[in-house]
Amino acid sequence: MTTINTPRSLGRIAGFDITAHIEADEASSITDHAYLAPGIDSPYDQATIDAYHAGDWRYVGIVISAKRAGVELAEVSLWGCECGTMPNGHVSPLDGDGDEFANGYGPELIAEVISAAQTVLRTLTDEAIDGSMGDQ
Repeated sequence: MTTINTPRSLGRIAGFDITAHIEADEASSITDHAYLAPGIDSPYDQATIDAYHAGDWRYVGIVISAKRAGVELAEVSLWGCECGTMPNGHVSPLDGDGDEFANGYGPELIAEVISAAQTVLRTLTDEAIDGSMGDQ
């Protein structure tokens, strides 16, 4: 995947350095989301659909990473997010804080990546202890 922005630091949370970046979502298109079939209401108005086709906005994924001592331990992601200039202004899943971050999923994604990183650390610690016991 292609990272399309500079990572945003979310700070040190629960002992992990948390960052977020967006990547192009090549799997999503407006036809997946716009319900362009006759008789089905679209969540997008015509100006928004035109802006998509003009390349003003696209779908992206937001990737949240957890590191400790510079080593990435875990990452989680959310795909199909809108990013770019739409008729009502610029949107990005990196914008905002708290419940506004990551289209409202930010707090859940951060909790998920921290949990995953903690699991990796426990696994590594357990393996190191088991390995050192076997050497005696």
